[in-house]
Amino acid sequence: MKKVFCLLIITLFSLSIAAQNDTIFKTKKAIISLDALNVVYRGISNPLTITVPNSKSFIASGLGLTKMSEGKYRLNPGSGKEVIITLNIILNDNSEIIEEHKFRIKTIQPLMAFLNGSNCSNCIVEMTKQELKRAEISIKMEDIPIEMNFNIESFKVKFASKKAIQVAGNKFNQEILNEVKKLKTGSIFYVQNIKMSNPNNFCFPGIKPIKVMIIDSVLDNN
Repeated sequence: MKKVFCLLIITLFSLSIAAQNDTIFKTKKAIISLDALNVVYRGISNPLTITVPNSKSFIASGLGLTKMSEGKYRLNPGSGKEVIITLNIILNDNSEIIEEHKFRIKTIQPLMAFLNGSNCSNCIVEMTKQELKRAEISIKMEDIPIEMNFNIESFKVKFASKKAIQVAGNKFNQEILNEVKKLKTGSIFYVQNIKMSNPNNFCFPGIKPIKVMIIDSVLDNN
């Protein structure tokens, strides 16, 4: 069974709802300003900030929406392609309006591991033996407009006909480099079972392994 990791994103986007004048009130649609795309992610506790200027009060509701404090909410979307946040607003003149705001729901894809910044879906990373001596493993989130720093704790390297070798940190150790030195041009091995620190409980379905091909057969001792 794959181990599920979790990291709670502190800042994803901010929703600001501003009713500016009577004309806007009559439309029953507020102005929405987003710091990121109008997308929420399944598996993430998405933070929202909701404000309605020129109102006495409002109540926000929606499937998976939880109020944390005044104006601060978290949204945990369920199934489906979109979620609706409903605002029941009491204006300064004591009139009431109801607004609905739709957000697309996207499912988080498996994280992608990179070797010296190289990798892609369903491809092979080609590297020389010299490049592998200084190669570093990193993790990026695909399809999410957020910069996250992931600390790689360990990984395994699987060579053909050999038991996978466990490595601490994010670089190849001498044992791995000794095995790499034996490989011929065109040989393929895998970097897999990548583990990373997870201090904030962000949920995702796993980390894709890296498929590596040797494109030369020389490894010097420098």
